[in-house]
Amino acid sequence: MIHANDDHVEASTDSVGGAIGILQRPRTRMIRTVVLVLGWVSMGLFSEITGPTLPYLKRHVSSNYEEIARAMMARSVGFLVGTLSGGLLCEWYTIYVDVWLAFSLAVAAIATAVVPWCHSLTLLAALLCTDGFGKGILAAGGNAFMIRMWGVDAAVPVHALHTAFGIGALLAPQLARPFLGTIPEDNNNNNNVSVVYIDNTSYTAVLSNSTSYDTNPAVIEYPYSIISAFTLFVAAIFILLYCFAPIRQEAPHKRSGNHAVTPSLWLGGKKRLGYAVLGLLFFLCMFPVGMERAYGRFLFSLSVTGRLKLSPADGTLLESAFWASFTSGRLLVTVAATRVSQIKLILIELSVNIVATTALVTYGQASGPLLAVFSALFAAGMAPLHPSVLAWLNLYVEVTAMLTCMTFFSCACGAFVYSWLAGYLFQYEGPDSLLYFMLASTCVCVMIFAPLYFSAVRYERDSRHRRGVCETKVTECDEMREADTGRTKM
Repeated sequence: MIHANDDHVEASTDSVGGAIGILQRPRTRMIRTVVLVLGWVSMGLFSEITGPTLPYLKRHVSSNYEEIARAMMARSVGFLVGTLSGGLLCEWYTIYVDVWLAFSLAVAAIATAVVPWCHSLTLLAALLCTDGFGKGILAAGGNAFMIRMWGVDAAVPVHALHTAFGIGALLAPQLARPFLGTIPEDNNNNNNVSVVYIDNTSYTAVLSNSTSYDTNPAVIEYPYSIISAFTLFVAAIFILLYCFAPIRQEAPHKRSGNHAVTPSLWLGGKKRLGYAVLGLLFFLCMFPVGMERAYGRFLFSLSVTGRLKLSPADGTLLESAFWASFTSGRLLVTVAATRVSQIKLILIELSVNIVATTALVTYGQASGPLLAVFSALFAAGMAPLHPSVLAWLNLYVEVTAMLTCMTFFSCACGAFVYSWLAGYLFQYEGPDSLLYFMLASTCVCVMIFAPLYFSAVRYERDSRHRRGVCETKVTECDEMREADTGRTKM
């Protein structure tokens, strides 16, 4: 039942197919959907602008890649806290969901605007943590609210959200491109090169002998400011929606209470097998998101500071191609999922990742076009892996709210660990180590998925056996009943 007037939108709860939807006027619901999509475009922008500007941020805070990677780990901590907070706030206080989403965007926008002005590694970590907190609220709250609005018809809108993130991510490098200067040289000893201004003669001599390049400190302020302004603009729209088209709760929200992760009830009640699947799922969810964060964030640095020494302009094109392929991969799998089974899709995605990472290790540093092609192939195979695994697992286990929360936690852990490991390897083992890291991670994904797959196959075989036994017993009972009926008639 839809309760609406020109000024208010009433929220009612309706359980359809296990989904609870907030029923609204179609026009208002569509407006909120568009604004949510814009919010996720902004999330892609402020999340991935750090990739093409990473060498400049490193120079600003006088650090190396390993140290700045440790600072970026703080974003994952903030994301985890924001995910938990946003999920609870948007679940319990649905009438204020516009306020929570506006708050998350405003927090992220302020942190994004201040980042390029930061010259302290500790302060940068605090800003990135704040940025991650806002991102977490938007990710959890936006997903939950979109599903509530559309109910059983939420598939396309939810996919639109995740596609919007990819669009923002591929636009970020091009937004930064006009403002990027000369790439600062990496100083492995983490010492800053100082220029002593004694007189004109000595100044010229020092400058000509120096291998470090001074960058304009204002160069990267502009793309960060533009992204911050756009994010604040979307936040203002949410505030306007709350003021002029608020959601009015008709009755206290009813929750089923079945939000627990209950692996003992999975796979036909096989407790040990259920807990094994839970553990494997936790580790498996870490890898796709971790690889996405690490490779997407360090790809620009790899292209401009690695063996290829591409220009910043070419580096931004390479990163945009990566994110464009990432978005295309999700769209392609969304369409293919209507005709191809989930297990086949997962096997195809893992195979593509193995081929792409092997090619990156072998030929990735041979030329810029080869690096672009194989990075795009890697993005297309990696992007849909996480949602494909969850969709496939949903055939065998009950994907409850707490299980979804656990996968968010696993993703945050993956981003946390990979951010530091990628930075450490990049700094101390060289840029090429990033490619070997991706290949090793893909191989581990395959090793983790294999027991999950065989567990499902075993469950299907046992289920077919049980169904066969039951059908045999039913047939025998029917034959005995017919025989008894025949004797009675005689």
